[in-house]
Amino acid sequence: MPDMQNIAQTMTKIIDELGVRRKQIEQLGVDRAKTEAKYDKHTTITMAELEHGATCMISETDITSKTATGLKEKAKGICWEYKQEMMIAESAYKACITNIDCLKAQLNAMQSLYKGQIET
Repeated sequence: MPDMQNIAQTMTKIIDELGVRRKQIEQLGVDRAKTEAKYDKHTTITMAELEHGATCMISETDITSKTATGLKEKAKGICWEYKQEMMIAESAYKACITNIDCLKAQLNAMQSLYKGQIET
């Protein structure tokens, strides 16, 4: 069984890591919001362009829209790179939350060990 000093040191490391992750998630939240806004903006612009007769390219294929039917889906397809960027930002944000949850569980376990050491 680990001694109290090792437990306390481990708890300090976990607390420090939680502080780092807290700062990281703030930035990841901003990045997530910016990429979502960029995707929405470009999808809307592309929809307007298609609606007014513009031709866009995806993998050397011309994309046009003569009617409003499917306009949004075509615009989303054209803006796939922005969607990908948005999904990567979302994934990083969720991964950071998971890491924080794991650190909290580790800290809780260390606190229980520490409390058990004090009581014996």
